[in-house]
Amino acid sequence: MASAMWDFENCSVLVYTEDGGFVAEGMVVEHDRNDMSVVISHPLSEIRQGVRVNLLIIHSGGASEFLGTARKTVGSTREITLFNHRHRTGRTSTRHQVNTPAMVRHLLVNGEMQPLAEPIEVLVVNISTTGALLKCKEGSFSVGMVMEISLKIGDNDTILYGTVVRDNPCADGNCDYGCQFIA
Repeated sequence: MASAMWDFENCSVLVYTEDGGFVAEGMVVEHDRNDMSVVISHPLSEIRQGVRVNLLIIHSGGASEFLGTARKTVGSTREITLFNHRHRTGRTSTRHQVNTPAMVRHLLVNGEMQPLAEPIEVLVVNISTTGALLKCKEGSFSVGMVMEISLKIGDNDTILYGTVVRDNPCADGNCDYGCQFIA
């Protein structure tokens, strides 16, 4: 999915060092598509100007990953110049550990998203540009189900849509569900 079609303003963002170490979470407060830059709601004081960082921007269509360069800090925000999508080796998209709670409130039934009587609490173990790994009680979902995932990162709520593409029961009565994002 081409990221150029997305306006990243008000989207959640996860910031990592170039080698994958977690730095911060925040929100994109400005997105300049012409200059290929974003301003995020975190000063990233531990990152020097000119240092490269990885950004995972989470939006309604899933997530987009960029390599960027930290630029100026203004108050509690930081400008980052974006490059093209990050170059990857091996997997088609890098998994970022998030271990954050989320809720599944709707499932696709007979071609329509239907609200669940009781939302299903899940743990988003990791997320990438193509999907997420969810952990919750075994039997909650089955392969092929389409769901609406309500994810909160920092102060920002994001709704994602995914299809369960695999399940892997765990010894503790939970199950890992691999979900592929859909637009």
